[in-house]
Amino acid sequence: MDAYAATSLELLRSLNRSDWLPPYDENAVETVFKEQRTHVAEFKALYEAGRREVDGVEEIEEGIKPIMSLHISTLHRNKRCLLAYQNHRTSKLRDLRFETSVIPPHLKKQLSKQEIEYFKEYDSLLESYQRSVGVSLTSFVGGLTGGDGCPSTNMIEVRVTKKGGAGEIVTDDGGTVDLKEGTTHFLKRGDVERMIRMGEVEQVRGGV
Repeated sequence: MDAYAATSLELLRSLNRSDWLPPYDENAVETVFKEQRTHVAEFKALYEAGRREVDGVEEIEEGIKPIMSLHISTLHRNKRCLLAYQNHRTSKLRDLRFETSVIPPHLKKQLSKQEIEYFKEYDSLLESYQRSVGVSLTSFVGGLTGGDGCPSTNMIEVRVTKKGGAGEIVTDDGGTVDLKEGTTHFLKRGDVERMIRMGEVEQVRGGV
């Protein structure tokens, strides 16, 4: 399954390697879409070839069920990765809007046309709402955070205690974090709550 989902997983890893956002990888996204269509076609072909009627009940040959399950699992995994990839990018754009109403040129080149349009629409909606309520949310949020960006929610600092590390995780906002033994990270509680309970990481301080 990893080989099947390699492209979608690499999209997430590219987010982790970037200081802000990597260039939108349209080719990789399209490759994942093509892979999804292939999985659907192969699943349907297996279903048609393997179904049979026994005593009036439709059944699927046992020998092809694992392959069908593999196709379904990969479809779901690719879908989650694509959604996480896009969610992380749009989250970064919303954060950016609380810093500036204009995308800096060096950041703009990292975005797709659709993402640029998303930023413009988000800016328009935010401005419209601020005028309607007579409050500057950008100033208000800046006061909450002590600087730029959207307010942090329930963030904690954790240290990885599991021998050999806890591995790579995909966070709620779509990023990836490699939890190596002895390293510390500032993450949302929900991203690591299960690992805290299991003793794989320990809370150093938090939350904000």
